[in-house]
Amino acid sequence: PEPSWFNLVDVPSSQAPGQIRVVPRNALASLLFRKFNCDVPGPLISGGRMPLDRPPRPLAEQALIYDWIMAGAPFEPTDTIFFAGFEQRGFVP
Repeated sequence: PEPSWFNLVDVPSSQAPGQIRVVPRNALASLLFRKFNCDVPGPLISGGRMPLDRPPRPLAEQALIYDWIMAGAPFEPTDTIFFAGFEQRGFVP
């Protein structure tokens, strides 16, 4: 696994006391997801939406973060969605 995994999963945030960066199987409790997903992350979260001072990431990329967290924030790829990037949600060929 990437060293960043060890700095994200079940690790308290140094900038947002009382918040966990990634809570496996709970995207809405995960600071990472809320920072990418919300225009205004809320009073318990320092700073604004990520990436700071740039346009929000596309919804498909936000969905990938959500799916990874809801899958338990696995160490390594465990589903084809992670091997091939991400699938377009709502896409009809």
